[in-house]
Amino acid sequence: MANKAYGSKTTLIGGGATALDSIDGAGLVDGDIAFVAVSGILYVYRLNATSGATDDGLNVIAPDANAGDKRWILQLPHKTITPGTTVTASTGSPAYIDFTGIPSWVNRITVMFSGLSTNGTSNLLVRLGDSGGIETTSYISGEGAINTSAQAGGASATDGILLAVPTAAGLIYGHMTLTLLDRTTNTWVASGLAIRDDSTDTTIYTAGGKALSATLDRIRITTQNGTDTFDAGTINILYE
Repeated sequence: MANKAYGSKTTLIGGGATALDSIDGAGLVDGDIAFVAVSGILYVYRLNATSGATDDGLNVIAPDANAGDKRWILQLPHKTITPGTTVTASTGSPAYIDFTGIPSWVNRITVMFSGLSTNGTSNLLVRLGDSGGIETTSYISGEGAINTSAQAGGASATDGILLAVPTAAGLIYGHMTLTLLDRTTNTWVASGLAIRDDSTDTTIYTAGGKALSATLDRIRITTQNGTDTFDAGTINILYE
């Protein structure tokens, strides 16, 4: 029997007509593919006809009818990129920007920013959080900088992962990648690269790490002193 691709589902479980687990196992064969779009996330599943694994509602899903050992195995979840969060004086000049509702399966997050500016010179930080809130201690982070003529200093931080060092006149462009190193200890590592568009055209490179108390579900971009506010630019995340 030829393999099929199923692409009309919009929920993972629940047995309803829109759910992946509503597909009758009697008609499924090894290697069938299913695409499920849920709240801007595209899940790709492949059927393993002899798996018999325990259904966990996400990574492994069993058909509600005639399942036998047939299981849908998660292959590839992707977050659809939506327009970034624009930070300007007209939107309240926020002291921090939160991205919440990050799914538990995420292994990598990319923070992207363009034309980012604040009203001061306090270091920009990325902070990680879980169901208990944003964590502000026990980070390991450092940054260095090079301008058009020489090494331009560095910094370290334990209250967040350094993202960039702003100046009054400079706009910042770049990205940071956060990667899950160890799911059992919720340990994340990070590296980033940015350029500050000012008279020195300074390139900023950063790295860091943090073990959370629980599964990550949010991140915050903020200023180290907690009082400088964002007044220009766009920032967004991609997770996978």
